[in-house]
This record gives sequence, C-alpha cells and structure tokens, in this order.
Amino acid sequence: MTWKPKLVVALIASVLGSLAIGASTAPRAASSQRSAEPDDPVAREVRDLRLSLERAASQNLQASVIVMRADASQSRLASLNSELANVRAQLARVSADISAATLQLRESSRRDPNTPGETTPARSEVESRGQLEGLTHLEEMLRETETRLRADISREQAQWNALVARLEGLERSAASGRQ
Repeated sequence: MTWKPKLVVALIASVLGSLAIGASTAPRAASSQRSAEPDDPVAREVRDLRLSLERAASQNLQASVIVMRADASQSRLASLNSELANVRAQLARVSADISAATLQLRESSRRDPNTPGETTPARSEVESRGQLEGLTHLEEMLRETETRLRADISREQAQWNALVARLEGLERSAASGRQ
C-alpha cells in the first residue's frame, strides 16, 4: 500500500485535532463529574442554599396568604362587634320601653273608670298590652340576633386565633432554619 503524503498529513492532522479537542474537554468533564459528586462541598453548599431559598420563598408566600386572611378575619370581627354593639343599644332602649309600657299598663288598670275625661280603661289597657306585646316580641328578636352575633364572633375569633398560630409557627420554623 502506498501512502500519499497529502493523505498522511491529513490523517495526522485529524488525529492531532481529535486529541486536542479531547484534551480540552477533559477538564470540563472532570469538573462536571466533580460537581456531581456528593462529597463536593461547593456543590453541597449550592444545593443547600437553593433549598433554603425555595423554603424561604414558600414560607413567605404562605405567610402573606395567612396575613391577608387574618386581616380579612379581623375586619369581619370589627364589623360583627359593631353590629353587636348596635343590637345591645337597641336592646337597652327596648328594655326601657318595656319597663315604661309595663308601668303604663299598671297605671291604666288602676284608674277609676268613672273619672270624667279619661279614656275607658279597657281601651287604654288594650293599647298598652298591644304595645307591650310588640316590644316583647322585638326584644326576643334582638336577643336572638345578639346570640347569633356572639356565636359568629366566637367562630371568627377562633379562626383568627388559628391563623395567628399558623403564622407564629411559620415564624418559628423560619427562625429555626436560620440558626
């Protein structure tokens, strides 16, 4: 077999080129193998930092959602407490009106039917009794509303307390992760 000089030069150049390319990628391959090794402290630290950042981002998102829910719950509590205060004020007025109506009914039943210029006791008593029944019914409705509002406030307060506890748990978890 006869070798032509141009072919030999091309073959040698191709072998040398392959060796040169292989030699230049060998350090990169070795470094990528090194970073994939579990004993590499730099790779381990990068993984740990990445996990810490992911946890922190997740906890931050959870905390933001919990804070928004707690704010909404606090607004509902304020609204319910305001409504309860209004109902209690109405109850106080109705109780006073019931006392006045009861007193008026007693006085009308004591009146002498023979007093000139007076309305007949029967009519006055009927009006007083009707007014008293209406006020008593209103008082019952207000008491039911008060009971419902107190139960709603209690539930909302429990929900708010649970949200605050979750937020405190996230805070403790984040603090223990920093140490």
